[in-house]
Amino acid sequence: MTRAIDIKQLIAEEASTPSEKRALEQMASLVEKTFQDDVPYRPEFKAQLRRQLMTQARRQLTPWYRRTAFVGSSVAVAAAALVLVVGMNMWQKQSPEAELPQVAQAPSTTGTNTPEPIAPAEPERISLVSAVKDAQPVFVPDQDLAMVTPPRGASVDVSRGLGLQQLTGRTDMDQFRLMARGLAFRGESRRTAEGYEVSEEGRSLSLLDNGKVVYADENPAASQGAVAIDADAAKTAAYRFLDRARLPIPGQPEVKEETGGFAVVYTEYLEERPVINAQTLVLVTDRGAVVKAEAYVPLGLKLQGSFEALTAAEAIAAATSRGGSFERAELVWVRTEGEETIYLQPYWQVFGTDSGGKAVARYVPALKR
Repeated sequence: MTRAIDIKQLIAEEASTPSEKRALEQMASLVEKTFQDDVPYRPEFKAQLRRQLMTQARRQLTPWYRRTAFVGSSVAVAAAALVLVVGMNMWQKQSPEAELPQVAQAPSTTGTNTPEPIAPAEPERISLVSAVKDAQPVFVPDQDLAMVTPPRGASVDVSRGLGLQQLTGRTDMDQFRLMARGLAFRGESRRTAEGYEVSEEGRSLSLLDNGKVVYADENPAASQGAVAIDADAAKTAAYRFLDRARLPIPGQPEVKEETGGFAVVYTEYLEERPVINAQTLVLVTDRGAVVKAEAYVPLGLKLQGSFEALTAAEAIAAATSRGGSFERAELVWVRTEGEETIYLQPYWQVFGTDSGGKAVARYVPALKR
Protein backbone atom coordinates (compact mmCIF):
# COMPACT_ATOMS: atom_id res chain seq x y z
CA MET A 1 0.00 0.00 0.00
CA THR A 2 2.00 2.93 -1.28
CA ARG A 3 -0.64 5.34 -2.60
CA ALA A 4 -4.12 6.51 -1.60
CA ILE A 5 -5.50 4.52 -4.60
CA ASP A 6 -4.74 1.38 -2.59
CA ILE A 7 -7.10 2.59 0.10
CA LYS A 8 -9.80 3.19 -2.53
CA GLN A 9 -9.47 -0.38 -3.73
CA LEU A 10 -9.74 -1.67 -0.19
CA ILE A 11 -12.83 0.46 0.35
CA ALA A 12 -14.46 -1.02 -2.76
CA GLU A 13 -13.83 -4.52 -1.42
CA GLU A 14 -14.86 -3.98 2.19
CA ALA A 15 -17.59 -1.29 2.21
CA SER A 16 -20.88 -2.77 3.31
CA THR A 17 -23.22 -0.19 1.77
CA PRO A 18 -23.04 2.24 -1.19
CA SER A 19 -23.35 5.24 1.12
CA GLU A 20 -20.48 4.01 3.27
CA LYS A 21 -18.44 3.43 0.12
CA ARG A 22 -19.03 6.99 -1.09
CA ALA A 23 -18.11 8.45 2.31
CA LEU A 24 -14.90 6.49 2.49
CA GLU A 25 -13.98 7.33 -1.10
CA GLN A 26 -14.34 11.04 -0.27
CA MET A 27 -11.98 10.48 2.64
CA ALA A 28 -9.50 8.73 0.35
CA SER A 29 -9.73 11.57 -2.19
CA LEU A 30 -8.88 14.03 0.55
CA VAL A 31 -5.84 11.94 1.40
CA GLU A 32 -4.76 11.94 -2.25
CA LYS A 33 -5.19 15.71 -2.52
CA THR A 34 -3.18 16.25 0.69
CA PHE A 35 -0.26 14.35 -0.77
CA GLN A 36 -0.41 16.42 -3.97
CA ASP A 37 -0.46 19.80 -2.23
CA ASP A 38 2.77 21.73 -1.75
CA VAL A 39 4.31 21.22 1.64
CA PRO A 40 5.87 24.35 3.20
CA TYR A 41 9.14 22.78 4.16
CA ARG A 42 12.08 21.03 2.52
CA PRO A 43 11.32 18.03 0.20
CA GLU A 44 13.27 15.53 2.23
CA PHE A 45 10.95 16.09 5.19
CA LYS A 46 7.90 15.51 2.95
CA ALA A 47 9.30 12.18 1.76
CA GLN A 48 10.15 11.16 5.29
CA LEU A 49 6.65 12.09 6.47
CA ARG A 50 5.02 10.08 3.68
CA ARG A 51 6.95 6.99 4.72
CA GLN A 52 6.09 7.42 8.39
CA LEU A 53 2.38 7.96 7.82
CA MET A 54 2.01 5.08 5.36
CA THR A 55 3.77 2.79 7.82
CA GLN A 56 1.23 3.81 10.44
CA ALA A 57 -1.61 3.17 7.98
CA ARG A 58 -0.31 -0.34 7.33
CA ARG A 59 -0.31 -1.04 11.06
CA GLN A 60 -3.96 0.04 11.28
CA LEU A 61 -5.11 -1.87 8.20
CA THR A 62 -3.15 -5.11 8.42
CA PRO A 63 -5.58 -6.92 10.77
CA TRP A 64 -8.42 -6.47 8.21
CA TYR A 65 -7.17 -6.77 4.66
CA ARG A 66 -4.88 -9.77 5.23
CA ARG A 67 -7.43 -11.94 7.02
CA THR A 68 -9.56 -14.39 5.00
CA ALA A 69 -12.64 -13.43 6.98
CA PHE A 70 -13.37 -9.76 7.53
CA VAL A 71 -13.96 -8.96 11.18
CA GLY A 72 -15.11 -5.65 12.54
CA SER A 73 -16.63 -2.52 11.11
CA SER A 74 -15.30 -0.90 7.94
CA VAL A 75 -15.16 2.33 9.94
CA ALA A 76 -11.66 1.15 10.84
CA VAL A 77 -10.67 1.82 7.25
CA ALA A 78 -11.73 5.45 7.70
CA ALA A 79 -9.61 5.59 10.84
CA ALA A 80 -6.62 4.46 8.81
CA ALA A 81 -7.23 7.23 6.30
CA LEU A 82 -7.57 9.73 9.14
CA VAL A 83 -4.11 8.73 10.33
CA LEU A 84 -2.78 10.08 7.04
CA VAL A 85 -4.81 13.27 6.94
CA VAL A 86 -4.53 14.29 10.57
CA GLY A 87 -0.91 13.30 10.73
CA MET A 88 -0.07 15.45 7.71
CA ASN A 89 -1.92 18.47 9.09
CA MET A 90 -0.37 18.20 12.53
CA TRP A 91 3.14 17.83 11.08
CA GLN A 92 2.71 20.95 8.97
CA LYS A 93 1.42 22.99 11.88
CA GLN A 94 3.65 21.76 14.67
CA SER A 95 6.95 20.70 13.12
CA PRO A 96 9.68 23.23 13.98
CA GLU A 97 11.32 22.39 10.66
CA ALA A 98 8.35 23.90 8.83
CA GLU A 99 9.17 27.27 10.39
CA LEU A 100 12.77 27.34 9.23
CA PRO A 101 13.57 30.04 6.62
CA GLN A 102 14.33 28.82 3.12
CA VAL A 103 18.03 28.68 2.26
CA ALA A 104 18.75 30.47 -1.00
CA GLN A 105 20.60 28.36 -3.58
CA ALA A 106 22.83 29.75 -6.28
CA PRO A 107 22.62 28.39 -9.86
CA SER A 108 24.88 25.35 -10.11
CA THR A 109 27.65 25.06 -12.69
CA THR A 110 28.14 21.34 -12.11
CA GLY A 111 24.57 20.12 -12.40
CA THR A 112 23.86 20.00 -8.66
CA ASN A 113 22.32 22.62 -6.42
CA THR A 114 24.65 23.25 -3.51
CA PRO A 115 23.42 25.78 -0.92
CA GLU A 116 25.68 28.75 -0.53
CA PRO A 117 27.25 28.97 2.93
CA ILE A 118 25.57 31.47 5.19
CA ALA A 119 27.99 34.22 6.20
CA PRO A 120 28.45 34.42 9.98
CA ALA A 121 26.86 37.40 11.61
CA GLU A 122 29.25 40.19 12.46
CA PRO A 123 29.87 40.63 16.20
CA GLU A 124 28.03 43.55 17.68
CA ARG A 125 30.39 46.38 18.44
CA ILE A 126 29.81 48.06 21.74
CA SER A 127 31.18 51.18 23.30
CA LEU A 128 34.34 50.79 25.33
CA VAL A 129 33.06 52.39 28.53
CA SER A 130 30.22 49.86 28.83
CA ALA A 131 32.58 46.87 28.66
CA VAL A 132 36.00 47.85 30.04
CA LYS A 133 35.44 50.62 32.54
CA ASP A 134 39.08 51.02 33.62
CA ALA A 135 40.52 51.43 30.12
CA GLN A 136 40.65 55.20 30.38
CA PRO A 137 42.48 57.25 27.74
CA VAL A 138 45.60 59.26 28.53
CA PHE A 139 46.58 62.60 27.10
CA VAL A 140 49.45 62.36 24.64
CA PRO A 141 51.03 65.74 23.83
CA ASP A 142 51.68 66.90 20.29
CA GLN A 143 54.89 65.52 18.85
CA ASP A 144 57.33 67.30 16.57
CA LEU A 145 56.92 65.80 13.14
CA ALA A 146 60.66 65.11 12.94
CA MET A 147 60.35 62.87 16.03
CA VAL A 148 57.29 60.92 14.90
CA THR A 149 57.40 57.14 14.46
CA PRO A 150 54.87 56.31 11.72
CA PRO A 151 53.09 52.96 11.14
CA ARG A 152 54.70 50.45 8.80
CA GLY A 153 51.56 48.89 7.36
CA ALA A 154 48.66 50.10 5.29
CA SER A 155 45.70 52.05 6.61
CA VAL A 156 43.19 50.11 8.70
CA ASP A 157 39.45 49.81 8.00
CA VAL A 158 37.73 50.74 11.27
CA SER A 159 34.16 50.05 10.09
CA ARG A 160 34.34 46.62 11.75
CA GLY A 161 35.58 48.11 15.02
CA LEU A 162 38.98 48.10 16.68
CA GLY A 163 40.48 45.78 19.25
CA LEU A 164 41.75 46.61 22.72
CA GLN A 165 44.81 44.71 23.93
CA GLN A 166 45.27 43.87 27.60
CA LEU A 167 48.75 43.09 28.88
CA THR A 168 48.89 39.94 30.95
CA GLY A 169 51.46 38.53 33.34
CA ARG A 170 53.13 40.03 36.39
CA THR A 171 56.63 41.03 37.36
CA ASP A 172 58.33 39.15 40.20
CA MET A 173 61.46 39.14 42.33
CA ASP A 174 63.14 36.29 40.43
CA GLN A 175 62.81 38.21 37.19
CA PHE A 176 64.28 41.33 38.77
CA ARG A 177 67.21 39.46 40.32
CA LEU A 178 68.16 38.04 36.92
CA MET A 179 68.22 41.56 35.50
CA ALA A 180 70.29 42.86 38.40
CA ARG A 181 72.76 39.98 38.15
CA GLY A 182 73.17 40.55 34.42
CA LEU A 183 74.09 44.20 35.09
CA ALA A 184 76.62 43.17 37.77
CA PHE A 185 74.69 44.47 40.80
CA ARG A 186 75.95 42.80 43.95
CA GLY A 187 73.60 44.40 46.46
CA GLU A 188 70.42 42.92 47.89
CA SER A 189 67.24 43.43 45.83
CA ARG A 190 64.37 45.01 47.77
CA ARG A 191 60.58 45.02 47.40
CA THR A 192 59.09 48.52 47.40
CA ALA A 193 55.58 49.94 47.26
CA GLU A 194 55.91 50.31 43.49
CA GLY A 195 57.98 47.25 42.57
CA TYR A 196 61.61 46.19 43.10
CA GLU A 197 64.91 48.04 43.31
CA VAL A 198 68.61 47.67 43.94
CA SER A 199 71.35 50.30 44.17
CA GLU A 200 75.10 50.53 44.82
CA GLU A 201 78.00 52.87 44.12
CA GLY A 202 76.01 55.49 42.26
CA ARG A 203 74.10 53.00 40.14
CA SER A 204 70.43 52.07 40.57
CA LEU A 205 67.98 49.70 38.92
CA SER A 206 64.22 49.47 39.47
CA LEU A 207 61.43 47.37 38.07
CA LEU A 208 57.93 48.80 38.56
CA ASP A 209 54.82 46.68 38.87
CA ASN A 210 53.63 48.05 35.51
CA GLY A 211 56.65 46.44 33.83
CA LYS A 212 58.75 49.57 33.37
CA VAL A 213 62.50 49.30 33.99
CA VAL A 214 64.61 52.33 34.94
CA TYR A 215 68.42 52.29 35.15
CA ALA A 216 70.71 55.15 36.10
CA ASP A 217 74.48 55.55 36.54
CA GLU A 218 75.52 58.80 38.19
CA ASN A 219 79.23 58.02 37.95
CA PRO A 220 79.93 56.39 34.56
CA ALA A 221 83.66 57.22 34.60
CA ALA A 222 84.56 53.69 35.76
CA SER A 223 82.89 52.08 32.75
CA GLN A 224 83.60 54.52 29.95
CA GLY A 225 86.52 54.39 27.55
CA ALA A 226 89.07 57.04 26.67
CA VAL A 227 88.22 57.18 22.97
CA ALA A 228 85.20 59.01 21.59
CA ILE A 229 82.65 56.81 19.81
CA ASP A 230 80.33 57.31 16.87
CA ALA A 231 76.63 56.50 16.37
CA ASP A 232 77.28 52.90 15.36
CA ALA A 233 79.35 52.28 18.47
CA ALA A 234 76.57 53.85 20.58
CA LYS A 235 74.10 51.42 19.02
CA THR A 236 76.40 48.53 19.91
CA ALA A 237 76.73 49.75 23.51
CA ALA A 238 72.94 50.01 23.86
CA TYR A 239 72.42 46.54 22.42
CA ARG A 240 74.99 45.06 24.81
CA PHE A 241 73.31 46.74 27.80
CA LEU A 242 69.82 45.43 26.94
CA ASP A 243 71.14 41.96 26.29
CA ARG A 244 72.91 41.81 29.67
CA ALA A 245 69.76 43.08 31.40
CA ARG A 246 67.63 40.44 29.66
CA LEU A 247 65.39 43.10 28.20
CA PRO A 248 63.64 43.02 24.80
CA ILE A 249 65.50 44.43 21.80
CA PRO A 250 62.64 45.42 19.44
CA GLY A 251 64.32 45.68 16.06
CA GLN A 252 66.69 48.31 14.75
CA PRO A 253 66.90 51.56 16.75
CA GLU A 254 67.15 55.18 15.79
CA VAL A 255 70.32 56.88 17.01
CA LYS A 256 70.14 60.59 17.74
CA GLU A 257 73.18 62.63 18.63
CA GLU A 258 72.83 64.73 21.77
CA THR A 259 75.09 66.90 23.87
CA GLY A 260 77.76 64.66 25.35
CA GLY A 261 76.54 61.47 23.73
CA PHE A 262 73.74 59.65 21.92
CA ALA A 263 70.11 58.64 22.47
CA VAL A 264 69.40 55.16 21.15
CA VAL A 265 65.63 54.64 20.77
CA TYR A 266 63.88 51.33 20.04
CA THR A 267 60.19 51.23 19.11
CA GLU A 268 57.97 48.22 19.66
CA TYR A 269 55.50 47.41 16.87
CA LEU A 270 52.27 45.48 17.17
CA GLU A 271 50.40 44.62 13.97
CA GLU A 272 52.73 46.99 12.08
CA ARG A 273 51.72 49.90 14.32
CA PRO A 274 54.10 51.49 16.83
CA VAL A 275 53.55 51.77 20.58
CA ILE A 276 54.42 55.44 20.75
CA ASN A 277 54.68 56.00 24.51
CA ALA A 278 56.49 52.83 25.59
CA GLN A 279 59.75 53.12 23.70
CA THR A 280 63.05 51.73 24.90
CA LEU A 281 65.56 54.52 25.48
CA VAL A 282 69.28 54.07 26.18
CA LEU A 283 71.49 57.14 26.71
CA VAL A 284 75.12 56.49 25.88
CA THR A 285 77.96 58.94 26.53
CA ASP A 286 80.39 59.89 23.80
CA ARG A 287 82.83 57.52 25.54
CA GLY A 288 80.53 54.51 25.36
CA ALA A 289 79.08 54.35 28.90
CA VAL A 290 75.34 53.85 29.51
CA VAL A 291 74.15 56.53 31.92
CA LYS A 292 70.39 56.04 31.69
CA ALA A 293 67.93 53.51 30.32
CA GLU A 294 64.15 53.08 30.24
CA ALA A 295 62.57 49.92 28.94
CA TYR A 296 59.68 47.50 29.50
CA VAL A 297 59.78 43.83 30.42
CA PRO A 298 57.87 41.52 28.06
CA LEU A 299 54.27 40.77 29.04
CA GLY A 300 51.64 38.71 27.25
CA LEU A 301 48.74 40.18 25.28
CA LYS A 302 45.05 39.29 25.32
CA LEU A 303 42.52 40.78 22.92
CA GLN A 304 39.56 42.23 24.83
CA GLY A 305 37.13 42.43 21.92
CA SER A 306 35.97 44.69 19.10
CA PHE A 307 34.73 48.17 19.98
CA GLU A 308 33.20 51.11 18.14
CA ALA A 309 35.85 53.43 16.74
CA LEU A 310 36.17 56.92 15.34
CA THR A 311 36.80 57.12 11.62
CA ALA A 312 39.87 58.93 10.28
CA ALA A 313 37.65 61.87 9.27
CA GLU A 314 36.21 62.10 12.79
CA ALA A 315 39.71 61.96 14.28
CA ILE A 316 40.91 64.77 11.99
CA ALA A 317 37.91 66.87 13.02
CA ALA A 318 38.63 66.21 16.71
CA ALA A 319 42.29 67.18 16.29
CA THR A 320 41.38 70.36 14.40
CA SER A 321 38.92 71.38 17.14
CA ARG A 322 41.92 71.79 19.48
CA GLY A 323 43.46 74.37 17.14
CA GLY A 324 45.53 74.10 14.00
CA SER A 325 44.99 72.41 10.66
CA PHE A 326 45.15 68.65 10.11
CA GLU A 327 44.76 66.53 7.00
CA ARG A 328 45.78 62.88 7.51
CA ALA A 329 45.48 60.22 10.22
CA GLU A 330 47.05 56.82 10.90
CA LEU A 331 46.45 54.32 13.70
CA VAL A 332 49.05 53.69 16.43
CA TRP A 333 49.07 52.12 19.91
CA VAL A 334 49.24 53.96 23.23
CA ARG A 335 50.03 52.22 26.52
CA THR A 336 47.50 53.11 29.24
CA GLU A 337 47.06 51.90 32.80
CA GLY A 338 43.81 51.07 34.55
CA GLU A 339 43.24 49.73 38.03
CA GLU A 340 45.84 46.95 38.22
CA THR A 341 45.47 46.51 34.46
CA ILE A 342 47.59 47.71 31.54
CA TYR A 343 46.19 48.17 28.04
CA LEU A 344 47.39 48.98 24.57
CA GLN A 345 44.73 51.23 23.10
CA PRO A 346 44.47 52.31 19.46
CA TYR A 347 44.94 56.06 18.89
CA TRP A 348 44.78 58.16 15.78
CA GLN A 349 48.07 59.82 14.91
CA VAL A 350 46.85 62.93 13.07
CA PHE A 351 49.31 64.89 10.92
CA GLY A 352 49.18 68.64 10.34
CA THR A 353 50.20 71.94 11.89
CA ASP A 354 49.33 73.36 15.29
CA SER A 355 47.93 76.84 15.90
CA GLY A 356 51.47 78.25 15.75
CA GLY A 357 52.12 76.74 12.32
CA LYS A 358 54.50 74.03 13.57
CA ALA A 359 54.35 70.63 11.85
CA VAL A 360 53.20 68.12 14.47
CA ALA A 361 51.42 64.84 15.03
CA ARG A 362 48.43 65.10 17.36
CA TYR A 363 46.98 62.08 19.12
CA VAL A 364 43.25 61.30 19.42
CA PRO A 365 41.82 58.18 21.20
CA ALA A 366 40.30 55.96 18.52
CA LEU A 367 37.80 54.02 20.66
CA LYS A 368 34.42 55.63 21.26
CA ARG A 369 33.23 56.11 24.82
